[in-house]
Amino acid sequence: MSFQVAGVNHRTASLELREKLAVPADDLPASIKRLRRECALESLVVLSTCNRLEFYFRGEVDSVISHLAAVGGFPAREAHNVIYSHKGAAAAEHLFSVTAGLDSMILGETEVLAQCKWAYETALEAGTTGPVLNAAFQQAFLAAKRVHSETPISRGHTSVGSVGTALVRKVFADLTARTVLVIGAGTMACNTLENLAALKPSEIVVANRSVKKGRALAAKFSGRAARLSSVPALLKTADVVVASASSPRHIITRTLLGEATHGRDEPLVILDIAVPRNVEPCAGELPGVELHNIDSLRDAADQNAKARKRAYPGALKIVREEAALFEKQMAERSVAPLIADLKGKAHRIAAAEARTAVKRLTSGGASADEIQRLAQTIANKLLHAPIAALKHAAANGGARELAEAARRLHGLKDDAQE
Repeated sequence: MSFQVAGVNHRTASLELREKLAVPADDLPASIKRLRRECALESLVVLSTCNRLEFYFRGEVDSVISHLAAVGGFPAREAHNVIYSHKGAAAAEHLFSVTAGLDSMILGETEVLAQCKWAYETALEAGTTGPVLNAAFQQAFLAAKRVHSETPISRGHTSVGSVGTALVRKVFADLTARTVLVIGAGTMACNTLENLAALKPSEIVVANRSVKKGRALAAKFSGRAARLSSVPALLKTADVVVASASSPRHIITRTLLGEATHGRDEPLVILDIAVPRNVEPCAGELPGVELHNIDSLRDAADQNAKARKRAYPGALKIVREEAALFEKQMAERSVAPLIADLKGKAHRIAAAEARTAVKRLTSGGASADEIQRLAQTIANKLLHAPIAALKHAAANGGARELAEAARRLHGLKDDAQE
């Protein structure tokens, strides 16, 4: 068996449901060990992003679906309406499509590759991957690299950060006199800030629960770090807010935002790219506040997706090639122990008979006779077990399949083909 995948994404589940199912980044290392144990899985990688929650695993799919249904609050019998699952070659193709950005809300986006790498590395450190998932993710990363380098699918606005930045520019044509506040210091926050920083805002502030991590991100863009508790004060001077923190509750409520924007003349653009959302949805109803969440960014992305859609068939071809290669490697790996045993047995027989033949030759035996005897003995010993198995199968009425397998293994033609 290869591996399986089960989960939900932006096409099958609402933002509200994705919020319920999301595994906070800070909790993932501990959660993945617990989930593997509770679902009785052999190995597990959990990919939790703003657009999807997926379990890549070896084990029984029913336990995974039951867990997702329980957390999501819907009956397991209705899971097929929300949860998708794939196994074998289909699971490999799905994983490769996800890492390459072909299954993303924004076709061809590159942020998901970094998220997949982080999910895999987290599972690897937690000791929950195993050889099959290790091979699958490594091959998936190679497939994504091919897609991005060999096709134009990742050109243009292909990330949440780039699409969000385009929306900001519709409100502020020039950011050089503006302040950008980033809440959170994860991959999504970094990628979005990278896009905004290119517009040279006058000030960048990163507010994060871990000031150390916030300081590291801010330093990359010549900004300053602040504590998460200082967000209410920082909102009063911010022009653009990127909310991307891992939090089970709203960090910015309507009341808080109303107080921060009271008497304000300038607009405030908020990109809430967190799942669960950092900003209370009704806060977007306040005057002068333009609030975008992860799903509204999808609508904006659809407007510039035509060129990438044309590149999709070529990208999908690469993904399928790499997935087929992976499945071939897994199939070969599954019979590798048997091949090793066959080779070992053949070499042991040949070595033992060669020693016997050498003794006879040194005792005066004729060379031609001994070589012929050696070849005949080796052939008989190698064929003894297959012939005995065929005779046993014939006696018990099951020789047809075994005979066909024997012909294929030994390269023999069928009598009907003679």
